[in-house]
Amino acid sequence: MLNHLKIGLRLSLLLTVVLGLLFFIAFTALQGLDTARTDLQVTNETKLKPTRLTGRIQRMVAQTQIQSLLALQHDPRSSFVELHDHQLGVHLNAIDEAQATLLRSIEEIKQHRMSDEERKLISAVESTVAAYLSEGVAPTRRLLEQGNFYQANVTLLQQMNPKAVAFQNAIADLNNYFNDSANALYEQASADGARARLLTLTVSGVAILFALLVGTLVIRSITRPMGEVSAAAERMARGDFAFDLQSD
Repeated sequence: MLNHLKIGLRLSLLLTVVLGLLFFIAFTALQGLDTARTDLQVTNETKLKPTRLTGRIQRMVAQTQIQSLLALQHDPRSSFVELHDHQLGVHLNAIDEAQATLLRSIEEIKQHRMSDEERKLISAVESTVAAYLSEGVAPTRRLLEQGNFYQANVTLLQQMNPKAVAFQNAIADLNNYFNDSANALYEQASADGARARLLTLTVSGVAILFALLVGTLVIRSITRPMGEVSAAAERMARGDFAFDLQSD
């Protein structure tokens, strides 16, 4: 099949086939890597970043509660008032800062790409945060600032804490959704990786077999004529000539 081609052309053909197969293997591997990178990017953008924001929101809610409780210790009738080396305003300012960070985080989490289910869950979190701030934190802080520590404590127990529980339930539902969907993305990425690995191995195996086949054909097309020439030379050296004699 290749006997009519020059030796240089045959070797060039073999090299071209090998390089083509190597390129195809590299291309298949790169496709698998691109798929994995895309899966990681989607997971980071749609799950990890929002999860970090929900964690910050939870910390800020906890911060408003902690600062309110610390502020209550500034009650002149409290046995802990003398243990504080600062004024009540330190805790009130900390409550304000936590509220501002909380509201910014809510707006940030609403900016990421959301499914309908995420939008519903985030809306529920936003509603509970609004209720917590307006019906729990705001009146408690106002009473603390007025020095009405007893009523502030009552408001904290009867209004702030129940609103905080409602918020925790809503944020837990959102976190559970993020965890479940992140697991689904992980399983999908694992399946994509397994398919890419299988495809790469399959293509590599086929490429190796094809390269061996082409290489064998090229080598045989070169060595067979050389063997025939060598055998003819040996016969000539032995004086083994064959003549076809025809009589007239």
